[in-house]
Amino acid sequence: MSHYTTMDAGIIWGYIERYPDLMHQIAVELGYHNPPLGIPLEDADSERLVPLAEALAFMPERVLSADEAAAVRHGRRVPADESAVEHTRLTHEGEILAIGEPRGGELQPVVVFAPA
Repeated sequence: MSHYTTMDAGIIWGYIERYPDLMHQIAVELGYHNPPLGIPLEDADSERLVPLAEALAFMPERVLSADEAAAVRHGRRVPADESAVEHTRLTHEGEILAIGEPRGGELQPVVVFAPA
């Protein structure tokens, strides 16, 4: 099971400026109707931190093979399922590796959580 870590938080906060709509959607799905997205992690309320898997549970999931997981860890695209029309959790063996964005029949990892 994926757990929310300082590294995950740093990556997520680093993408707020690049993907503000996606980050806002995640916050709203977690119940933040006026999300405090600009606060540093050390100032966050530890009682409100949730596991990464729970935070992204609203997104569709694409389960990856071992070869696809290796590609995603390096930021490379993988084939999209026919139903991929929005941001998708890219997982391998129950671990969330990245968030993929549909691009031309493929999913481009835009936020990668797993180290290469």
